[in-house]
Amino acid sequence: MSKRYDVCTPRPKYGQEGKSWWHRVGSATENDRGQIIIYLDSVPVPDPKKDNKIVMMLFEPRDKEPAAKSGKKAEREEMDDEIPF
Repeated sequence: MSKRYDVCTPRPKYGQEGKSWWHRVGSATENDRGQIIIYLDSVPVPDPKKDNKIVMMLFEPRDKEPAAKSGKKAEREEMDDEIPF
């Protein structure tokens, strides 16, 4: 199985000078020759404060929060019944 990554770009936090958050713009995989293939879902915007450069970094994918932990699964289970509409 090939290694997978999240492709993220830093975006400034408005109202918090000098702070940023990571926006996921795509995914990446490593092929059998060690080359990394990047798939973009959206195009990152250049940062005018940093010489109009686009910065992207690869991160290990985060585990998605289990639905049961957030209570969403329990809500869906309660709504599952035999009523046909």
